[in-house]
Amino acid sequence: MTPEQQTVFALDLLRTEVASGGFDCYSAAPVAPTRSRLGGARPRGVRDDV
Repeated sequence: MTPEQQTVFALDLLRTEVASGGFDCYSAAPVAPTRSRLGGARPRGVRDDV
C-alpha cells in the first residue's frame, strides 16, 4: 500500500472503532478526562459528564 492508502485505511479503521463504541478517546490522552488533544472536540454523542 502507498502511504496515502495506509492513511485512508487507518482513518477508516478509526472511524469504525469510534462508531462501534470500541475506542476510548481519552485512554491515550494525558489530560483531564473532559478535554481531548483536539482542544475539547469530542465525537458526536459523547457527553462531558460521564
